Amino acid sequence: MTRTLSLLFLALSLAACPRGGAETPRQVTIDDLREAAAEAPNDFDAQWALATGELLRDDGDPGRAAEVLARAERLRARDGRVALLRALLAYVHGEPAAALDGFLEAMEEAGTRQPAVAELAASGVEELTHIAPRFPSTAGPRLEAMLADLPLGARQTAVDVLVELAYRRGDVEAVRRHAREVAEKPVKELALHVDTLVEMLFDGELPVANLGTFVSNMCVAGPLSLGA
Repeated sequence: MTRTLSLLFLALSLAACPRGGAETPRQVTIDDLREAAAEAPNDFDAQWALATGELLRDDGDPGRAAEVLARAERLRARDGRVALLRALLAYVHGEPAAALDGFLEAMEEAGTRQPAVAELAASGVEELTHIAPRFPSTAGPRLEAMLADLPLGARQTAVDVLVELAYRRGDVEAVRRHAREVAEKPVKELALHVDTLVEMLFDGELPVANLGTFVSNMCVAGPLSLGA
């Protein structure tokens, strides 16, 4: 697993761990998660926390994760967290096509309702750009279809991916369109700067991988801070 995904899913596993109340919490173990899941077999959060713990924690048993995740999915099938963990399970088992489908599904299910899930899943998609088979034909159309429904962080990652795919095809107009799509609102001054950035990209003066992120940062800073 790459360092990026390892760090992202470390955050995911920490988020899944229950915490104590006013008292200083003790270290949560996998046995605690197993006990909580056993005591609440119909509690989605308890099952999902255990599935995450089994797969990601040092004291977990990855071999048990799929069974626990299946229980969580029976309780709540259409939840971005389920698709996200299913994708990671496929990733660690060396199944990049299934992992890509899971990450894309997680983004579709999460949308703006679960922004952290959408952003984690988008990072998973980006990691598979050069790994998953038929990545352009699989990821490209689905990312374009969901782009407007993503939170800003996931959207900028999706745009980074779409820009790279368009750049590979030599499609200048698609690069320009995707770069504009990362903005939350159309801004005339920003559009002018995007045109300049696209020209720099195809002239080799700007790295292709981060154009969406770059434009997103411009949106946050505001067009007036960009200079002439």
